[in-house]
Amino acid sequence: MASPDGNNPSRLKPRSLRVGFFNLNGLRGQRAKLSDFVRDHKLDVFLLQETFLKPSQRSPKLPNFNLVRNDRTKGPKGGTLIYYKRSLHCIPLDPPESVSNIEASVCRLSMTGHPPITLISAYLSPSKELHSNELVTLLSMGESVLLAGDLNAKNTLWNCNCTNGRGAALESCLDEIDMSILVPSEPTHYSFIDDSYRPDILDIALVRNVCLNVRSLRVLHELDSDHRPVILDLAPHNGPLTQVLTISSERVPETGNGQGQLPDDVRWVLRRRNAALKACVSDPSPDRRRLARYLQREARRRIQEAVDSRWEQHLSEIKPTHTAFWKLSQSSLASTHVDHDHLVAVDTFVESRNAILPPPIPRPFQTIDPDVDAPLDSLAPVTIEEVVALIKAAADQLGEWFRKWRITVNSSKSQAILFYRKFQKEAPNASVRLSGQIIPWTSKVKWVCTLIRG
Repeated sequence: MASPDGNNPSRLKPRSLRVGFFNLNGLRGQRAKLSDFVRDHKLDVFLLQETFLKPSQRSPKLPNFNLVRNDRTKGPKGGTLIYYKRSLHCIPLDPPESVSNIEASVCRLSMTGHPPITLISAYLSPSKELHSNELVTLLSMGESVLLAGDLNAKNTLWNCNCTNGRGAALESCLDEIDMSILVPSEPTHYSFIDDSYRPDILDIALVRNVCLNVRSLRVLHELDSDHRPVILDLAPHNGPLTQVLTISSERVPETGNGQGQLPDDVRWVLRRRNAALKACVSDPSPDRRRLARYLQREARRRIQEAVDSRWEQHLSEIKPTHTAFWKLSQSSLASTHVDHDHLVAVDTFVESRNAILPPPIPRPFQTIDPDVDAPLDSLAPVTIEEVVALIKAAADQLGEWFRKWRITVNSSKSQAILFYRKFQKEAPNASVRLSGQIIPWTSKVKWVCTLIRG
């Protein structure tokens, strides 16, 4: 079922509409870029496909936007989502239960001087067939319907490189359904893995009884995906589109805290990446494709660093009196006092994990040189004291990482063990500490029903 997010009453009924649709190939880590995109291009509605979200995950909110999402419950990936401005008079709807192959998120937008338009973000997996009865059901959900997304339907009729089964089925639907197909003038899908792949048109829009002029249908070489976002401008027959959009955008309140905005240096890298992607369209030479791949990785790394910095600053501002702090479950059952170092920010940590995971645990050991890996030289064997010193250093670094990311480990359930190649020796006398508590030595450890012996 679709799960609407935000039920505040909306009042604005626009005369014109700017709709974007985009297969983003996974929403995780892209919320900041999406926020900049909808703000820079002044979108009223943004239809997304392949969000990879699951019902157990929180809704990825954007400033000044509500959302309605429909997650894939069986199997990985998939999922659709619609962002719409909070000021719009928009109502989320549940997709029909009879539609099983096409994944869809649906909402109904009230207009001025036009009947309400049912907006549908649709995705059809390449492994599934396009059934005309499902398409008829979706396009019959309102008097006026706009369905846009990735149907994986190729047909030379709308300038694709070839015609597949889903494209032929969609062409046959033109005789059964009174609808129009809006197709961009350039490809929307590129592959940066296979150099032999020819860019093609996969992202299209289907409209039925929408009495608005199509002022523009543009493909933008932005955002991070193998697809490109498409922006559709709809306007009434009278009056320029820019004037109506200006009036519409002025009534949307702007956020003043600056959250979600990327730094200027990151935005500069994104502009370079977008320019490289656009250059690949006109001349997809190997050099330009390599440059585009490099800038894709560099932009992803810069964005990750920016979000890491913002997350670390947020953690540093948390006080022990924050309502999100809770004691460890075992400590709450005991009568001993627990100081603030043994508290964990559950609510704040879970909310921010939707945006980014903490960096990997630091590795205390360096990679062994293959030239000295084999024990064929005259080096003296490693002593137990040296091994214990390395374990202590690793435990100190691990404890520092836990304190930095507000993660508490139950030291009473932790054990230390030494592994020997030839024969077993007694445990060393030196003690190892983690978070200020002594970790006992043992000769065997039971981990996930597996018995490990030293």
